[in-house]
Amino acid sequence: MKLLKKTIKKILPDALYEYLSIVLYKMGTADQKILKYLAETKGQKKFLIIGIPEHSNIGDHAIAAAEKKFLMDYFPGIDIIEVPIRSFYSSYKKLSQYKDDCVVLLHGGGNLGTLYWICEVMVHVALREFCSQRVIIFPQTIYWEKDNCHTRHLHRYMDTYEQHPDLTVFIRDKSIDFMEKVFNCNKKFTVIGTPDIVLYLNKSEQQYKREKILFCLRSDKEKVIKSAERLKLTSYVQGKYDNVSFTDMVYKTDIPLQCREVVLKNKFKEFSSARLVITDRLHGMIFSAITGTPCIALNNSSQKVEGVYSLWLKKLPYIHFVNTIEEAMEAFDNIGLDAVYKYDPAIFTQYWKKIAQIIGQGI
Repeated sequence: MKLLKKTIKKILPDALYEYLSIVLYKMGTADQKILKYLAETKGQKKFLIIGIPEHSNIGDHAIAAAEKKFLMDYFPGIDIIEVPIRSFYSSYKKLSQYKDDCVVLLHGGGNLGTLYWICEVMVHVALREFCSQRVIIFPQTIYWEKDNCHTRHLHRYMDTYEQHPDLTVFIRDKSIDFMEKVFNCNKKFTVIGTPDIVLYLNKSEQQYKREKILFCLRSDKEKVIKSAERLKLTSYVQGKYDNVSFTDMVYKTDIPLQCREVVLKNKFKEFSSARLVITDRLHGMIFSAITGTPCIALNNSSQKVEGVYSLWLKKLPYIHFVNTIEEAMEAFDNIGLDAVYKYDPAIFTQYWKKIAQIIGQGI
């Protein structure tokens, strides 16, 4: 399937590939509740967050929850409309009819670029449809594969970003270097480095009994740890500690918006009940940080784990980044498992205020 997608992308003209991407993602009907509410509240200012997840990645849902809490805290009284990806693709023409009422925000995460193409296409469409509005992209990672096919698409998408009259992109890691180098940033198109928005949450206040070592390792296309290395690490830890558990940041089914809160609550509790987390997932590391849980973190394919750690989490004494399995085993032998840690999002207040300032300019 992956090879088929790459072949189609190479063969089809850019515009046709984009069109087919949208058509294939338009499963189900348009979200009539959103359109009805926009019509009923026409003339009232509101936030429109485009690209809210309904898939199974729990980290993306934590981002959505943090975005909503951030807006509620900084802009109380202003309605927040969450538009899932599918709803956007099926109704973006109708949504754009209410653009004068909306501050347009795009959901953050790690989906700019080629790893999750349907999301990059969504950004492209949103920037085109809301070409006369201020658009703000919540903290993101951009990753662009280096081959002729993706380079061709890069130049086309660069034009969309650069030609927008009022665009701000917040970047959460070192991929900001790529954007500043490759894209023509200017007064109308601004790129700003800020922490991942999930670091706005504090889940360390409620304490649970900590008993287990928790592994949270990838099994998808972003993993870089080979099966033999994974077995070596898990066997090493299991040989020294009896209570070892395994989890993932991917839920067993898709997560509807109405189920997001309970899924996140259970996942935060799982991390809060661990003495140590060993992970190669960005939000495995971030969940550890905001729950005050010691963590040994390894990298992923887009290097966003290392990027977020080095920029934002390096000073937290209970978060440790390692480059190899051997370093992870050494860190496990030396890490303190009995200390109690508290997380405080206020360490990033200057960045939260910057995000709020830029969003507020559109109100």
